Amino acid sequence: MLKDSTSYWFKTVIFILFPLVFSCKESSENQNAISSTNQEDRLTSITALEDNNSAEPGELVHLVFFSLKETSTMNQLFDQIEQLKKIPEVNNLNFGRYQDLEDSRALAQFDLMMSMSFQSIEDYRIYQKHPIHLELKSFAKNLLSNPPATYDYIIE
Repeated sequence: MLKDSTSYWFKTVIFILFPLVFSCKESSENQNAISSTNQEDRLTSITALEDNNSAEPGELVHLVFFSLKETSTMNQLFDQIEQLKKIPEVNNLNFGRYQDLEDSRALAQFDLMMSMSFQSIEDYRIYQKHPIHLELKSFAKNLLSNPPATYDYIIE
């Protein structure tokens, strides 16, 4: 069974960095005094965060890439995208600006991206017709330099 790479790497990085960040703040005398209870609490917190932020096998993931006429309108679009959380069928909504990491393979022609997941294709179809989604499409039309690009897949 294939792992969701985003979820896997997120969990791995958090699992490694979370204890390191907190242990650096403690004195060397106290580093050995961290109880196993605290470590278990940290792992429980990490697992809860990861569980709330990742899609499950069988879910449909919907990615949308946007190119803006002016990047100064990005926050307006973010405000509208945030409204999609009100649609019951939408899960794991995330969005953000493009970050230039000097990777020649990057989709640098897009200014921002949003992702979300759905329990089923039927839930996706309900989302497509939902008034909040239609309002976002109408609002975004005037801000975009090109129609959005999408990519959809089912998590294995």
